[in-house]
Amino acid sequence: MQQFTISDMERLSGIKSHTLRVWEQRYGIITPARKESQHRLYSNEDLKDLLRVVHLYYQGHRISTIARMGKQVIDEKIKADIEAGQFYKAVTDRLLQYSMDFDDDSFSRTLQAIKLELGMEETMDKVVYPFLQKVGLMWMTDSLIPCQEHFASNLIRQMLVAEINSLPRTSASAYRIVLFTPPEEYHEIPILYMQYLMKLNGLGVINLGVNVPLEGLEIIVNKRPIEILHFHLITNLSNLSTQEYLERLCQRFPDKTIVISGIETQNIDSADMPENARIIHSSIEFHAYLKDRMVAEGIIKSLN
Repeated sequence: MQQFTISDMERLSGIKSHTLRVWEQRYGIITPARKESQHRLYSNEDLKDLLRVVHLYYQGHRISTIARMGKQVIDEKIKADIEAGQFYKAVTDRLLQYSMDFDDDSFSRTLQAIKLELGMEETMDKVVYPFLQKVGLMWMTDSLIPCQEHFASNLIRQMLVAEINSLPRTSASAYRIVLFTPPEEYHEIPILYMQYLMKLNGLGVINLGVNVPLEGLEIIVNKRPIEILHFHLITNLSNLSTQEYLERLCQRFPDKTIVISGIETQNIDSADMPENARIIHSSIEFHAYLKDRMVAEGIIKSLN
């Protein structure tokens, strides 16, 4: 179980240490354990409770009102906000403001706190991706400049890389999947998230990154027992159509499974696909694909 100091709680919640002490003493908001030195020591549950309080506080509720609600009522309000999408919207709006202000500390602190509250997958699916979609729309309407988008994307990337590096290492002999984006495609966050999910579930995966030339794929399949070449495509800026690129990969690597995911899957004719191709249209299909691989590699037994 993780333990946090009051400085950690300040960093993760955005509420100053002095204010946290007042909330504790005056309103009974979070009662931490104490070291022999009498310094406060907070648990995971303390942090989660505080983050729920802070959410309501940022929504405009007075701290004295929140204190009178009690834990059960607070939890019910949070669940209602989650179901209505207000919880995620509030977080997304805060991240957007931090991006516009280039406030990296507040952005990273908020992202870390939400990850601890919701878990990695829900944070990505319910907060990060909607945030990135909103950023994209604002960029298209000139409400956000490119460097603000790059600023936010880089901080999200740092979080993903840290999470990937925290997972157990896979033996090099177990690598079966290669993740990449084609030439002129620079959206890295989706393949980092897929790498995280694959590694979390015990799959051997190599992430070649973005803008990968065909020659790079040929080198790696000659060095490793690769079975799957998986590319993610959001923006196709190459001279080939998405269908043509998929077909070229399938022809060049006939003994490999070629997987495509991303928005550009809508430009693939499913009725006219090579036999060694697989299309992933949605997160539901991606999780089904993960389970198929886990069965194939003996990580789990068949679900049938």
